[in-house]
Amino acid sequence: MKRRTFMQSSLMSFAGTVFSTETYSNQHSCSLSQYDFVSASQIASLIKSKTISVSELTSHILKRIERFNPKINAIVTLNTKEALQQAAQADEAIRRGEKLGPLHGVPITIKDNYETKGILSTAGNQGYYDKSHIPQKNAPAVERLLQAGAIIIGKTNLPEFGIDWQCYNKVFGTTNNPWSLDRTTGGSSGGCAAALASGMSYLSIGNDLAGSLRIPASFCGVYSHRPTLNFIPMTGLITERAGILQEDHVEKLSTNGPLARSVDDLELAIKLLMGEKYKELKPLKKKRLSDYRIGYVLDHPNLQTEPSLKNHYEKVILKLKANGAQLIQAWPDSYEDRDCLLDYFQLFFGQEQGIKNQSVLKKQWSEYLQDYDAFLHPTCFTEPFTHQQSEISMGKRKLTTRVKEYLYPLVCGWASFSVITGFPSTTIPTGLNLYNLPIGMQIMSNHAEDHLTLHLAKQISNVLGGFQIPPDYM
Repeated sequence: MKRRTFMQSSLMSFAGTVFSTETYSNQHSCSLSQYDFVSASQIASLIKSKTISVSELTSHILKRIERFNPKINAIVTLNTKEALQQAAQADEAIRRGEKLGPLHGVPITIKDNYETKGILSTAGNQGYYDKSHIPQKNAPAVERLLQAGAIIIGKTNLPEFGIDWQCYNKVFGTTNNPWSLDRTTGGSSGGCAAALASGMSYLSIGNDLAGSLRIPASFCGVYSHRPTLNFIPMTGLITERAGILQEDHVEKLSTNGPLARSVDDLELAIKLLMGEKYKELKPLKKKRLSDYRIGYVLDHPNLQTEPSLKNHYEKVILKLKANGAQLIQAWPDSYEDRDCLLDYFQLFFGQEQGIKNQSVLKKQWSEYLQDYDAFLHPTCFTEPFTHQQSEISMGKRKLTTRVKEYLYPLVCGWASFSVITGFPSTTIPTGLNLYNLPIGMQIMSNHAEDHLTLHLAKQISNVLGGFQIPPDYM
């Protein structure tokens, strides 16, 4: 049976299931569709208040997946039977008055390079798909969300082993951007971002080595948080099992993290994902947007922000300043003269100069972030670009945009600073460009200042408006 046929039949098998709703208030007088794009935190509150049942919500989300996923291809493996069984158990726990976790009954998605107990896990690799790799236990990050009450609705697409800034593989095909199906979601956590943007999930987790959380969030108009390095467990990934990108220097650059439609959900997710390490985050000291001294840049000679994006960002800066933000255009000393891509890839490939530069650059950024509370900058130099798939190695590939042809690795240039330093970075939607495509920016701060980047993200979003629903997904 083909994968898509299997997914469709799985949905149809459970579409007619009837669930008891006698303990839920006003269930039949309002449509569940009004909750398609609320936050995970909000849906959890509605569940706990018995405004909606977990079973009906889960069935509803499965119907949305049946309706929208065929054209987006964000979710590649459904967990239909188990999700509905867990939903019924979650409703029963509410009826019994049991203590509920913060994500009790909330349908979520997991990037397909995480090991998930009892669910096909492939990392987009033909070998893992052909042998039906079904793990016996969950990755620690996954387990922490499940312990909080979340229900896995499905696994999301990624490039093979998560190695690309687009989202396609030979097993499951291409994931399309909900804002424009001919364009990429970004990678490698593109399936996560597309599922959130189209209302097929309330929360998702991915990972980030070269912008893999932040670029998809920017391209799909959602939020993501790359946490301070080593604050969320990295074990239980298929890339680890397969020996992909496990050189010591690379292993020390990557981190897991959440994607969501609101900052509140990012905050909740990192608290759950970090566990005891959460207590090591630095406390928040400021309350208002105007309290922060923010360094920002919009361009760099080596990173080539395209003119239309730069124009968009300039309007964002003006709007933030008009709302009291203290924004000062500034790089760390001499940083405009650096080859930012060279710095990153020398470190990525473990070259002696790259490893030597890392300590220097980390010190330089740490000093900068003592003068400024945060660093606001683009997430990518270009808008979501058209699908451009190739068998050529990424280092030799070219990318064609509306403006011109670039070297493909430029896609991750703006994402490199927090990777080199290990500092936290939160990506936020900043609105749409002239072509109605979402554009994002990221906020980086010093070591363990995750509370700061998230709080500042919330303050900025209050000005800019936050997540927008793509057309045709209501």
